[in-house]
Amino acid sequence: LRVAEPTYANVQVEEWPPEQRPLRCFINGGSIVGKMNGLDELDFYLRYVSALKPIVGGRWPMGLMTRPLTREEAKRCLEAGVDYQCPNLEVWDKDLFEVICPGKARTIGWDEYVRRIVDEVEVFGEGNVNPGLVTGVEMGVPQGFKDVASAVRSTTEGIDLLMSHGVVPRLCNWAREPHSALKNSPPVPLDYYIQLCRNYYELW
Repeated sequence: LRVAEPTYANVQVEEWPPEQRPLRCFINGGSIVGKMNGLDELDFYLRYVSALKPIVGGRWPMGLMTRPLTREEAKRCLEAGVDYQCPNLEVWDKDLFEVICPGKARTIGWDEYVRRIVDEVEVFGEGNVNPGLVTGVEMGVPQGFKDVASAVRSTTEGIDLLMSHGVVPRLCNWAREPHSALKNSPPVPLDYYIQLCRNYYELW
């Protein structure tokens, strides 16, 4: 796979009408486990940060979605111009993480994943580390929680721990994709989302 070099020299953001100007600049392309065009994950993505930062300057915060970073990697990103980072954890329960995120479990592991997310706050600051949690997926059959109370309790525990360390998780509602392994799961009860969103708000 060959990816074109980033070139944004002709972008004139000042000419955009105010209602069309973006609120942030967000770079997301998934994890690169090996090499892409001979570059590792950070080298690959930081090329785009380096190309965009002189154009957007301090107008909007620049975010990067990758695996969770070590402190040294996070410092490198901050120096390059990254303002916030989104290392998506997907699901809080450790056992379900092994099943739902086998690649992440194999390459980093749940304990190290959570530790890095918390450590990143020391570099990017409180509120600037925003891992995604796919809410509802912890009720997917057959491995998931069988009742709403258990599912809400588990994810609330994760939100509580993360927020207590200055991490602000993003809640992304789970969609049962037709070709996924969890496609035959029943719909997640609305009460689950009501309880979880209430807990999130109260913790916040």
